[in-house]
Amino acid sequence: MKNMSGGFQPCWGEFRRLRRRWLLLLAFYVPVCYSAGWLSVRLFGSAKPAFVLALGWAVAAGLWGFRMIFWPCPRCGQAFLIPWGVFTGRCSRCGLPKWADPAGGAGMAS
Repeated sequence: MKNMSGGFQPCWGEFRRLRRRWLLLLAFYVPVCYSAGWLSVRLFGSAKPAFVLALGWAVAAGLWGFRMIFWPCPRCGQAFLIPWGVFTGRCSRCGLPKWADPAGGAGMAS
């Protein structure tokens, strides 16, 4: 919801952090899991520890994605990205544009 100080900027900052962390989890999944698998086989002769890491990483990325998708719109409080997903540019309920600043009414750069 709208911050009492008169702006949505703290809310958008939270959304940016969520999105950035989710993208990092996705981007580093394959390199980290591959490296862990290689190291696991070299050290233990088995890929089971790497499999556990890969499974945990996938669960974390999924949960972080759900957190981001169900993030509440700063204006109406409903899930901002539902039903259109991560590529939407505005709230499906109240129409608030992504990165909107209520003072100027325009979106800000991502």
